[in-house]
Amino acid sequence: MFCKPWPYRRDAQATIRAPRASCLVEEVVGVVVSVASGCEIALTGRLDVHAVADVRTLLQAAVDAGSGDLVVDVSGVELVDLIGLGVLVGADQRAKLAGRRIVLRGAGSRLLRLLRATGLHRVLTIG
Repeated sequence: MFCKPWPYRRDAQATIRAPRASCLVEEVVGVVVSVASGCEIALTGRLDVHAVADVRTLLQAAVDAGSGDLVVDVSGVELVDLIGLGVLVGADQRAKLAGRRIVLRGAGSRLLRLLRATGLHRVLTIG
């Protein structure tokens, strides 16, 4: 008896919106990354085990590229698992080491419940 492998999907989409028109645009396996000042990122889709590697790279690049608050718009995120929460916490720690802060904007009721249940609402900044 043979089992089919778990379907491997990269559903997360992310973009960094910059205040200026000139920016570096790069495509990283299903994730569109536009890095200029590293001030705002919009995530859509699923932030789960299948997408975290790309999102982690994106967040690290954004933290290193700019200064001030890094706003992460999560209003388009459908699902976040514990691995996805770990990426957000890791990015927040990296931002704090760089003298920055990650602000989650547009968190839906499901994500807010998950943050409260895990106690991460005290760690992550929700704006």
